[in-house]
Amino acid sequence: MERLNSHKLLRGSLESLRSTGLLQKAQDQRYVLTELEYYDWHVAFASLQLLELCQQLFDTASLLNNYPARSTGITSFKYLMYTLENWHLRCGSVEDRAVNLINRSFHLGCHKPGAADFVLKNTKVARTNVPTHFKKLQRTLQKHRKVRNEIVHAGSLVPHGMKDVAILYVYDDAMIAQHEVEQFRLGVKTHRAQRLAQVRKTNREHLLAANDHIIAGLVPLADALVPIVEEQHRRLGAYAGA
Repeated sequence: MERLNSHKLLRGSLESLRSTGLLQKAQDQRYVLTELEYYDWHVAFASLQLLELCQQLFDTASLLNNYPARSTGITSFKYLMYTLENWHLRCGSVEDRAVNLINRSFHLGCHKPGAADFVLKNTKVARTNVPTHFKKLQRTLQKHRKVRNEIVHAGSLVPHGMKDVAILYVYDDAMIAQHEVEQFRLGVKTHRAQRLAQVRKTNREHLLAANDHIIAGLVPLADALVPIVEEQHRRLGAYAGA
């Protein structure tokens, strides 16, 4: 994540909001932004949206071990499912936010969410190496998109290797307590706790590896956008000074 947080384009665009006073200007409804300021504002906002999303993906891996208090009524199994589903749903937004950063960097003015084809086939974009880097990012996200679609269109996710744990959680604590055989009560609770710990560890490792692959796909794309943003600055700066 540090590679994105310290990136020249992403971090630089956010720093410029503070150094130029643009953040304060944009909040003043009486102030009319110049075209260069308008451009900087939207590139910075697109950068922030992408950075925040990626940070959420990394935070999810940490949240796997932090279940809520038992008093909430949320079991450890449900919490793990909710957290993993949250990661996959948010992962599905990486491509859209990357497209928006490309759109804003090239100053295309496309306001249609997720308009990847429109943006990438634009003449200004198509003649650069940006589409190549974006397609590599798409390939990285493809397998996660499949899981995301299953969650959205088919139903809740039962993570790989957790079907037996899901079955064990058919027995809630009240049902277990009522069972006549103490060995059964202890066996169910012990076994599902052990299996849940194993699956949580496996899924955490999977998320961390997936996050690293996503960042590895985003950094070259951001690198390719740096000269684009610099050129736009020269062009818009010259226009403002004319």
